Amino acid sequence: MSGCVATGNDTLSPWQDEFDRIYEQSPSDFVRQIVSDGELTLAEMREAAARTVECYQLGGAEFFIKEQNHDRFTTALRVGDFESGADALNAIDPEVADHAFHCEARYWNDLADLWRLVRFNPHGDDFDTMMAYCLNRHFGLGELFTPEIMEQLQTGLPLTIELPHLDPYDAGVSACLVDPFHH
Repeated sequence: MSGCVATGNDTLSPWQDEFDRIYEQSPSDFVRQIVSDGELTLAEMREAAARTVECYQLGGAEFFIKEQNHDRFTTALRVGDFESGADALNAIDPEVADHAFHCEARYWNDLADLWRLVRFNPHGDDFDTMMAYCLNRHFGLGELFTPEIMEQLQTGLPLTIELPHLDPYDAGVSACLVDPFHH
């Protein structure tokens, strides 16, 4: 296995261990088949999305996966008038929720995590380093954020410097936290 995403310009990837781990641990034959060749294609992600949605619907949940820009996927759950968020989660029947979580575990979670790794970080760059770089660039902070500071923020360790307040709901902050490689 080569551990890459098929994009028309395949290269070896540092994510081979993730392909192997998923192959060894997944309870799903479908997922094991997809990762067995060490590649993850957009067509395979679309198939995983379709199977997940079908599984959800069989369990009574209205769940959908939206594809954006031909390579990004977002998931949403609709319960009555609520779409995603706490209101939808609070309104869902517990049995339907259990079925939904089973569907995600069987068809979606491992592949979605792997897709983000191989598609958006194909070279295996350190996430904390890229997040720090993104925040510094976005807010014009020079080199205030470092990988060490990002780790302290994520683990709750005491900070070694005083940081400016950054609104976690700010679009720039959200973009850097979710996908620091493209912002």
